[in-house]
Amino acid sequence: MSQISNYPNELLSGIMPENPHYGYLIATAVLLFWLIGVICGWKWTYSRPGSYRGNFLLDLLGPKTYRLVLGVFLVVMLALVLYLFVRTE
Repeated sequence: MSQISNYPNELLSGIMPENPHYGYLIATAVLLFWLIGVICGWKWTYSRPGSYRGNFLLDLLGPKTYRLVLGVFLVVMLALVLYLFVRTE
């Protein structure tokens, strides 16, 4: 049983040191999923139930404007991560 639970760790530890730029692809996938959630209006992608500062900005800007600002930020981050992925190959 312990061999099965360690298999993903061994698999990733073999892939990541040889190809560290694959981390950029993982970050791209996460950011893209987050951006899709913001565009579709999934509230859990932009509201912070336990965060005062996140909710403060949401209350100050309104949901549509906050989603727009967050979407622009995510697009910039996606471009940066993809640029880093291309530059490290």
